[in-house]
Amino acid sequence: MPMGRLSRIRPPLLFLVIIVSLLSMAVPSCSDEKSEPDGELSQSAANTTSSQSARIVVTKDFGATVLEDETLDPMGDITALEALKQVAKVETSYGGGFVNAIDGLCSEYTSGHKNKADWFWYINGMQSKTGAGEYKLRPGDVEHWDFRDWSFHYSVPAIVGHFPEPFLHGYGGKVSSTVVVYQDGFADEAKDLVIRLGELGIAEVISKEVAILTGYEKERSNLIIIGTESCNLISELNSGRLYNRAGFFAQLKDNKITAYDAKGDVSATYGAGCGLIQATQNPWNSKGIGACDNVVWTVAGTDATGVETAVDVLLETPEEFGFACGLIVSEEEVLRVPQ
Repeated sequence: MPMGRLSRIRPPLLFLVIIVSLLSMAVPSCSDEKSEPDGELSQSAANTTSSQSARIVVTKDFGATVLEDETLDPMGDITALEALKQVAKVETSYGGGFVNAIDGLCSEYTSGHKNKADWFWYINGMQSKTGAGEYKLRPGDVEHWDFRDWSFHYSVPAIVGHFPEPFLHGYGGKVSSTVVVYQDGFADEAKDLVIRLGELGIAEVISKEVAILTGYEKERSNLIIIGTESCNLISELNSGRLYNRAGFFAQLKDNKITAYDAKGDVSATYGAGCGLIQATQNPWNSKGIGACDNVVWTVAGTDATGVETAVDVLLETPEEFGFACGLIVSEEEVLRVPQ
């Protein structure tokens, strides 16, 4: 439950105005290799990509309002931009490489408004490293366009709102192995999550205590980290350089969760018994946080009760995710961030 407002911790990130990055978002390409972790508990299942459908979702305000939600057959070498044009009215600029408007909702920055709002797009919950005209849509992909304020975070590298993606279909047909990393005391929660991921069709998933996670696994795998702030990986993600790059709208620090709004102002703080689910692309990947190779999710809490509540939401009520950027949870409610 909210503990009340706090003063702002840090100012919004400065936007680096490099229009070429909007068009190409060039980052080293994804690797064809897969992680091969070994751990205490494993669960394998066939990757359920038999469906020929892809899903095209259009939202605004960090997934809060759904404008389009359609499925189509991506066979025939269709690009993400071509697929979007099949379900919505699209206006482009800069030679067709930049989506300026969808269904009449236009970039406010480029049209001369003082507000900073644009279209950002994701594949299976990862902000794409390429332009939509370059990405070839694949069966099972979820293509998500969101119109949002970028005055605080221009880059939000990953979101939680398409669970069980990206663990199921990855990016560009390449799926990294998944390691559920747990702090001492949360082995049962990790075991339950591994089993659930296997039931959802996710192959190559294991659990490991954080103390025995290898450097290779840390860099090359999808990580789902379960624990409190005393877990060194969670603490590292919520402070300093990594926190600044992660694109988070909530911060677990000093045994409380601070929630921010879209402009970076503190909206509320949450104390005992509260949990936090949020995602970023793997910051320990040597290729960089925008490589679209793998992600890091934290399923964390201010205390053991908060962690257990967050795990329960992930296991039992994934419908609560609803295209969300991240979630703050308690035994009474599930709240989206930014707020």
